[in-house]
Amino acid sequence: MWSKPDSLPLTPTQACLGGRMIEPYDPSRDLTPPATMISPGERETLAFLLPLSVDYPGFERWYLTRVIPGLREDTRRMVRIERDGKLVGVGIAKRDGTESKICTVRIAPSHFGRGLGLRIFDSLLNWLGTQQPHLTVSERKLPAFERIFEYYKFQLTSAHSGLYVRNVLELAYNEPASASSGLSRLNAPLASAQTNGISNCIA
Repeated sequence: MWSKPDSLPLTPTQACLGGRMIEPYDPSRDLTPPATMISPGERETLAFLLPLSVDYPGFERWYLTRVIPGLREDTRRMVRIERDGKLVGVGIAKRDGTESKICTVRIAPSHFGRGLGLRIFDSLLNWLGTQQPHLTVSERKLPAFERIFEYYKFQLTSAHSGLYVRNVLELAYNEPASASSGLSRLNAPLASAQTNGISNCIA
């Protein structure tokens, strides 16, 4: 359910959706909140989302230094879905006056195909106030989001090879025209994606 870094120009698009958007670590901005400042629910959410760190190194630091402070400042929104007392879905979005983006969406595999993704997206889109938020997703996660992206008519705007994982594409959607370099930026990565059998997902 990731995009450009908060503090850097929009170069290779940051990432995620099976995961999220990851900003590079800057030691001068190490604002990791003390454990006592994180609620039990936020700690549970982090544990639920940590599997995403396989595709997005630095996920835990991003969560602690960007998401938690953003929740306090109302520049981030977190949506949690529970079933029978167990966390089964999470979405995180960012709205800071300069951009609106969906950073992270994860559904427990045991609850795939039950409409939870649409519920999370609807809630985040309502909070963001747009139907075309910026977001990125790994090609490996794209099949899980393909139908949702088609439902909302999200537009693929750029692709980047090896941004987080070697030889894996990161696909960006709904970038502003000024941030997207057009077809010249897309052609080679998309050709690679098509040879990997995901042309239907990104057409």
